[in-house]
Amino acid sequence: MPVILTKELESFWLDDDVVDPMVLSNARVPYPAESMDAFEVAPLVNNPANDRPEVVVPVQQSQVSFDGLGLQLQILDTLACPLRK
Repeated sequence: MPVILTKELESFWLDDDVVDPMVLSNARVPYPAESMDAFEVAPLVNNPANDRPEVVVPVQQSQVSFDGLGLQLQILDTLACPLRK
């Protein structure tokens, strides 16, 4: 299960001396929703081979279009990255 840690809990979570699962379990508390941002990203994120910064760039509706061949184009500034569906 993924965990989102506050800055205050990071060093505690990574401390090699803390090995008791019950103690570590206490750090697994819901992360405050007001501290998170959510935004749509391009389908580029669905392929683990795409290990580059564009994967987490927020997408605006005007940045995504479909052509007649079933290819999707994502335009980031002046860079066009072809994506497969």
